[in-house]
Amino acid sequence: MENDPSATAVNLLTGGRPKMSLFAFVRSRVLTGLFILIPAIVTVWITFFIYDTLTGWAISLAASVPELNKHLEDFWFKQGIRGISIVAMLIIVLITGELARNAIGRRFIKLLQEILMKLPILNTIYSTTSQIGEAFFSSQGGMFRKVVMFEYPYPGCWAIGFVTNENLERLEMDKKTGAEDLISIFMPTTPNPTSGFLIFIPRKKCVFLEMSVADGMRLVISGAAICPGDKNESGMMSSSTIEKMNKPKSQS
Repeated sequence: MENDPSATAVNLLTGGRPKMSLFAFVRSRVLTGLFILIPAIVTVWITFFIYDTLTGWAISLAASVPELNKHLEDFWFKQGIRGISIVAMLIIVLITGELARNAIGRRFIKLLQEILMKLPILNTIYSTTSQIGEAFFSSQGGMFRKVVMFEYPYPGCWAIGFVTNENLERLEMDKKTGAEDLISIFMPTTPNPTSGFLIFIPRKKCVFLEMSVADGMRLVISGAAICPGDKNESGMMSSSTIEKMNKPKSQS
């Protein structure tokens, strides 16, 4: 059968690609746009939420001053106050860090800590947050140290978690339960790793993984859509993925 000249001309103009219906064209472009825009929008939203939370106190303080309150309707005036509050917080953090590096500053900080620890309710809040901060920023590498897998919720079904403490000294839990060498593991929920469960599991029943804590966290947040060893671990949508989404299916 001889080739149709008109079909040959269309193939030359389209680079030999099969025709795409209007519905398929719109669908592929919409999906591509969503995959590109959604991560960007979520990133901007989270950044704005943190920015608004950290600087909200400055807006409330300015609202209590009549001379400033009447200018708060001005968008740029409000952002200026927020910017000044961020600079002020950075200066306070720098001064506190510098004080902690000299003898007089350490004595003052110790005195302040002793006062806080003697106040009811505040002592519990301060001691808890202090311990959490020490766990996150300790020299051992942070609160989460290793990535492990263990059988949960039943044998043969595996879950992933992070070792928070290897409990080198025998704990009360070991003595009361009769278990040996219990380690503390935080099992996060997906896709929100800020919530989860604290589990004590015998070391021999844990499988220690080679992946880093950052890779393990990406695994949890993405619901295993992004696994260590993937070609594109950066989280950015690759050009090959975009090309595949926009490529029409070949007609049989």
